[in-house]
Amino acid sequence: MQKLKVLIPALSLCVICLITTLLLAGTHEITKTAIEDQEAAASLEQKQIIFPEGAEFDVVTQTADISSGLEKASGSVTEISIAKDSSGDVLGYVFVSSSFGYAGDVVATTGISTSGEIVQVLITAASDTPKLGKEVEKDFFSSQFSGVSADTLTVIGTASDDSTASIDGISGATISSRAASDAVNKAQNAYQYLLAEEVIQ
Repeated sequence: MQKLKVLIPALSLCVICLITTLLLAGTHEITKTAIEDQEAAASLEQKQIIFPEGAEFDVVTQTADISSGLEKASGSVTEISIAKDSSGDVLGYVFVSSSFGYAGDVVATTGISTSGEIVQVLITAASDTPKLGKEVEKDFFSSQFSGVSADTLTVIGTASDDSTASIDGISGATISSRAASDAVNKAQNAYQYLLAEEVIQ
């Protein structure tokens, strides 16, 4: 009887831990789909901001060969989409890429037209400091990329030659500015590689 009294608290604790674990696992499964749906909706919204006439955005599957080629071309991107209008005509391409900034990843969603020019760049710096690094999210910074040729890399500061375009960095947020520029450069490199490999046209 004495042994049973000693075991009861331990057994109770085990039961409580088991129930808590099951509840947490259940909550995760319930919210997982909702979170994924919200992320997909936000991603689609960004693509439609870049290509308002886009009716569908076909994701390009990154095979092992494509991923390896992109990495060698300094064009590693997390997602590639082909933007098409309601008639199925290709409007351009959307690349999602990132580079580490001051406090975390700076993510660039870059739209490139079929003629090889940057249409628009949307930048997210979720972990950066408000009024400093997060300023790269503002239009006054990201709009500088629009119209730049996809074979012209972007640099913060003065362009050294015709193969680079000068982008004005944000005062006090040079690291985040460079990260944003690097992320866009990855998209440009990815576009050039995929075009050369005839994955896109």
